[in-house]
Amino acid sequence: MTDILTVTLNPALDLSTGAERVVPGLKLRCEAAEADPGGGGINVARVVAALGGSARAFVALGGPTGMRLQDALAEHRIPLVRMKAPGATRESLAVTDRGTGEQYRFVMPGPDWGEAHVAQALSAIAGAVPEGGIVVLSGSQPPGVPVEFPTRLCEALAGKGAKVIVDTSGPALAYLAAGTDPAPFVLRMDSAEAEDLAGRITTP
Repeated sequence: MTDILTVTLNPALDLSTGAERVVPGLKLRCEAAEADPGGGGINVARVVAALGGSARAFVALGGPTGMRLQDALAEHRIPLVRMKAPGATRESLAVTDRGTGEQYRFVMPGPDWGEAHVAQALSAIAGAVPEGGIVVLSGSQPPGVPVEFPTRLCEALAGKGAKVIVDTSGPALAYLAAGTDPAPFVLRMDSAEAEDLAGRITTP
């Protein structure tokens, strides 16, 4: 089987809970929260495992939250290639209003990256990818990571014949969609993102 390395620069420990009602101003008494490892590349690795395959997950982790996320990945038996993040791994929170069934999702930005962290990530990923491997870069980019990061990753892996699949959003997606050299092997987007790039709708 071809080696698959997923890349998650901005992982999150996803917390989910519920409350009788979600209203402003009051203390909301919630259920015990469930914690799950989150982030685009992590989700890809979990799906590959669920389908009977194997993928390693390159993840930038930091602080106590990062340790909890690492433990959660171990429970899912996902092989981990770890990089130390420049700050604490973020958390996200989803609260379900049991009365209406509606879910409210709160997503934090993640730690700020500098150019040294970007260079470290590119070097570490390139060192972890064998000849002809598949790399799946998925999820949001942390603050400070430039929009051209996927292109720089393609450059770093060009000598290995690796196939880079990119699933991103926002400015990074717009940058890639405008055309880059080298370009990813696959640039993935959903229908709303494609319509937004075509100027037909505005993504919230």
